[in-house]
This record gives sequence, structure tokens and C-alpha cells, in this order.
Amino acid sequence: MNNSLGNDPNAPSRENPEPKPRQDPPEGNRREKRAKKRKETKTAITVSCLNINDFSFQGSGNSIQNSKWSHINQLLRQTRTGILVVSEVHLTERRRDDLKNLFGPRIKINFTADPDNPTGAGGVAIVINKQLTLWHHIESKVAVPGRAMLIKTRWYGDKDIIVLGIYALNVSASDARESTEFYKTLKQFFSRPENRRWWPDYMGGDTNFTEDLINRLPMRAEKAEVLAAFDDLKEMLGLQDGWRSTYPDAKHFTYMGKKKTIDPETGVESILTYQSRLDRIYVTDKLFQHARQWKIAPVGISGVDHEMVSIQVAHEEAPILGRDKWSCPNSILKDQKFAAGTKELGLKAQEEIETIKAEGRTPTRNPQRTYGRFISEAMSLVRKRQLTVRSQAQLKESRLSKEIEKISSDTEIPQLQRSERLANLKAELKTLKKTEHDTERKFVAAKNRLEGETVSKYYFCTNKESKPRDTIDALEIPEPPISQGEPPASVQNTVPELTVESEPPLNPQP
Repeated sequence: MNNSLGNDPNAPSRENPEPKPRQDPPEGNRREKRAKKRKETKTAITVSCLNINDFSFQGSGNSIQNSKWSHINQLLRQTRTGILVVSEVHLTERRRDDLKNLFGPRIKINFTADPDNPTGAGGVAIVINKQLTLWHHIESKVAVPGRAMLIKTRWYGDKDIIVLGIYALNVSASDARESTEFYKTLKQFFSRPENRRWWPDYMGGDTNFTEDLINRLPMRAEKAEVLAAFDDLKEMLGLQDGWRSTYPDAKHFTYMGKKKTIDPETGVESILTYQSRLDRIYVTDKLFQHARQWKIAPVGISGVDHEMVSIQVAHEEAPILGRDKWSCPNSILKDQKFAAGTKELGLKAQEEIETIKAEGRTPTRNPQRTYGRFISEAMSLVRKRQLTVRSQAQLKESRLSKEIEKISSDTEIPQLQRSERLANLKAELKTLKKTEHDTERKFVAAKNRLEGETVSKYYFCTNKESKPRDTIDALEIPEPPISQGEPPASVQNTVPELTVESEPPLNPQP
């Protein structure tokens, strides 16, 4: 790949980086040393980006209790996000310390503030979920104060992942100088020899411009100078827009806004609704091969006018994980109709077992087969009830998501009309998300009120560090070659059938 600094083979590029020496942080106390040695991370990690549009809710003051960070903490827990890039955070050292006192056991916050107006402009934070990452090994570096920062954290084994979080300056229809200068400054930062070991595997955040016409509704082109500066940065770092590469024709947007317009002929004032995909994730070609679950989804936090974008990335050396063990959801266990149906199946199985005891067992009619049939029928009942007891909110959310996807791709609808209809549907979907988000908060608050100060499992688990489960590696047994005329090994009967002679006698019960 040609790099953007010329044809010099010694110039920096993704294929020709300098060695990246590892500099671990200084050792802590014995407890931290044991944690570093023992803790393992997930082989796949979810990395997300979200613009939260200020530290606190509008009109609620600037206290920690009124901030959006308790909602960020809940969002990390619910979405199982390992690393979250947060834009427009308006953080200071004092605010970060207050947040650490509240959420220190769960999250770690690295941030860069605007040097001129830290509580009123810009600000980027990279939030680490301590339950899912090896947070003891984190290093951070500021690339552009208040606008771009990097973190390096241990990912899988002794491998690192480098994340670049950005919040670019606005690009207007007439001026793109500040944004252009920002991307040129980033390129100069990564061109320095001492920063080559910080070249990111992942770049995400609010770019405040779009690369293609398809990323705006109504469509309009961006300024050529900002596109050129951003392309130079991407080319040097070897990054690509993974969502667009995965969905080349899809039309999804992360931001919706309104502005006043005046018809030049009639002088009539109107409100224009527009959509744009400002929040994007860029990854290296190598990381893209192991990335999945590219998502754009609204969050239920008031005052957040951007949608969250996320991906799940797995390390190339990570083992292949099989399907998890199936379990019945807790919501179904509390369902009365399921309980009644399971009781009926259990009584029927119990009667059949009593009959077998009285009449004698056979290879095809015995308690083991009866019990296995009961388990299969109970699992089938669980799955049927799952489809039936889905809440009206979930059904409505699914319907709205499908309608949004359908209208976004319908080019027969005029662009202005399509944008207005999308805005109404997204507002309805966001209301559902907010209701779901607030309901979860009330449930957690009620549980904490009841059990938070009692000697209970909840109390001890709340104040204890949660460690990810270790992955136990094993060699995969290859399937033998299939000879002509023989069925595959997966359909061959490898378990001998039971015969009457091999059946042990049934001991009479006293």
C-alpha cells in the first residue's frame, strides 16, 4: 500500500512500523500483582462510541448526582461493552475523581479536556469496563488536547489493542478549516518516530463530517479539503470504515438535527430535518477480518442526541468457542403458565415411571428415556413461552426498527419527506428505549434499597471485583476422511444400541 508521506521505503506505514517496545506500568502491591497474574480477559471484546452531549442533563446543575455518568455505568453493564469512547464529556480532574469514588470498582476513565474551556467545549474520554478488560496494564496518551487520545491495553494473552478516540471540530457548509487542521495535526502526531508504536488498531468517535453522499439525508457533499486531510490520515494508518465495508448500500444514521430554512423565492420560513452518520468506527484491515456485530442503536439516556455505534472484535489467535450451555431465562421461570405446564409434564413422567417400576423396564421403555423426554418437552415449552410472553414494548421496538430500515432504503420517497418520517420513527423508538432504561434503573434502585445494607449475596457481590471466566484451551479433533459409499462421521451411529441381554436386571424397590 502506498503511504501518504511519499515513496520513501523508510517512511512510516502500517506495513513498515518501528518496533513497539512494551512498557508495563510499575508494579503495585501484592494484591494487584496477584490480580494481574490471575485475571484473563474475554477472547472477544465490544468497543463502542457515543457522543453524550455534555456532562450533565440540561437544567439539572453540574453535580455528580445529576450527571449522565450513572447512566453510562448502566449502559456498560447492560450492553457488556469493554471499551467505550465518549465524546463531548466536559470532564475535569475533580469531576473524574468524584466519578472514581462512585464507580471505581466497575469503570476506569481516561480523558483529555479542552485546554481553554474544559467544562463547556470538547473533551474525549475512553472508559474501560474493569469486569471485561485487563485494566491494570493500561497506558494512555493525548494526541490532540480535548479532541483525540489513545489508550493501549492488554487484550488476549500478551497482545495489546490500541484505541484512538476522537471528537472532531464541526464542518459547516462554508467552512472546514478547523476540522481540516485537526486531521492534519493528527497525521503529524503519528508521523513522529516516537509515536509510531501508538498507531491505532481502532479509531472511533464523532467525526463531525461524512465521507460519502449516502451518509447524509438530504444528501450533500462535504468540503474537498477535509476529505483529503482525512483520507491522508486513513491511508497512513491503514484504516477503513468497517460498517460501510460490511453494509455497502445500507442507509443508517447516527445523528438527527433540525434547522431553520427560508425559501429564497417566497421568504417562507420552515424547519428542515436532516440525518447524518457522523459517528463512525475505523479499523485496520487485519482487525476487520475478525470484527463482527457492527451495530448502530439508540440509547435510552435523556439529552443524548447521537446513537451508539459498536463492534465486537476477536483476536486472531483466540480459540474457537463453541455454543454456550443452554439455560432457561429467569423471566420464564417466573411465568405461571410455564410453571403449570411443566408441572403437568412432570406428573405425567412420574406416573409413567411408576408404571415401568410395576411392569418392568425394556431398552425402549425405561425411566432414563422417560426423564430425557420430559426434559426435551420442558425445553420446547420454554421456547414457545419465550415467543408468547415477549412484551408489547419489545414487539413495538422490533416493528419500529424494521420500519426505519425500510424507509431509509426507499429512494422513491422524496428526501425531505423521508428524513421527516425517519425523525418521527426514531423519536418513538428512543422513547421506548428511555422507558426500558428508566425501568431498569428503578429495579436496580429498589433492589439496592432492600438488600444493599443487609448481609446477603447481593451485598457481597456488589462490592467484589467480578472476574471474567477463564477460557480452557483444547485441541479440536479432526474428522476422519470420508470413504466412498460411507456416511459422514457426524451421522454415523457411534453408540451401540442396547439389547435385552445387556440390560441390567431391575432391583425391586423395598
